[in-house]
Amino acid sequence: MKKIFLILLISISILSRISAQSISSSDFAGHWTSSETSVEMVIWSDDKGAYQMVCWDKSDAEVLEVSNLRVSNLTMTVTLKTNSTNFVINCTLNLTDAYNMKETIGSTTETSSTTVSWKKIKCSE
Repeated sequence: MKKIFLILLISISILSRISAQSISSSDFAGHWTSSETSVEMVIWSDDKGAYQMVCWDKSDAEVLEVSNLRVSNLTMTVTLKTNSTNFVINCTLNLTDAYNMKETIGSTTETSSTTVSWKKIKCSE
């Protein structure tokens, strides 16, 4: 009976470590999509360790101009601009786990913000 209890205790300990994997800013890397917007994005880390991003609108194939990209812990801030209308969007992305993030979107002309949920559909190698 003691052996069974010991095996059970070890199994629970191992499973809790596996399920409680920590996330880090490197989890931003990957291909992201959302059911709430027609925009998709790919984020990666270049050979100097700086994060890069490309965003495009699937509905009209417009590529958004990315600037002021900054990462601090599990938060990424970035400014996007549409070339067709020159509309500027300020975004804050927060990782919730390795495969999900929440984006708070604001613009330079509006005081309210919108929240969008993102899912990683492909991980960076």
